Amino acid sequence: MPDYYSILGVDKEALPEKIRKAYHEKAKLYHPDVYQGSDGDQKFKLLNEAYRTLINPKLRRQYDFRIRFGSIIEFKSHAQSEQDRRKRAYDIYIHRKREIDRLETLQSRKIKKLIDRLMTWVIVCTVGAGLLYGIIDAFIFYNYRGIILFLTIIIILPLAYFTSFGFRKKR
Repeated sequence: MPDYYSILGVDKEALPEKIRKAYHEKAKLYHPDVYQGSDGDQKFKLLNEAYRTLINPKLRRQYDFRIRFGSIIEFKSHAQSEQDRRKRAYDIYIHRKREIDRLETLQSRKIKKLIDRLMTWVIVCTVGAGLLYGIIDAFIFYNYRGIILFLTIIIILPLAYFTSFGFRKKR
């Protein structure tokens, strides 16, 4: 296993700023467009791998552990950790999307419940007004059309209500 610290030319306690500075200095020397040697590509790839490992705190801890204790554990490469990060991000996205869908469902249920209550009060108020009109019309003007109208309203409104709102499936 290559020693990333010696590749970058930093000590094991180096801060990320020092690692970044050392990487940029070495990258200027070993860049394939600048370096004339035959193994320039290999050196530059190794330099990039060392930088990506040491700049990431999690990968650096794993690398230090593996250097210290040998190959007891399997060292995850940068590509594997990137895949893990993407999978976690996707899982978080799916979880949030399901939570939003659940909240929207709850909100739509609340709106439906509010409409049901509103329709109930409209029916109650209409029935009360029809009853009042029928009573006034029948007793003051001796006209029984109001009572017939009231009885018609009492029959039609609940039928209309239950037909459109009352027999909905409960979830």
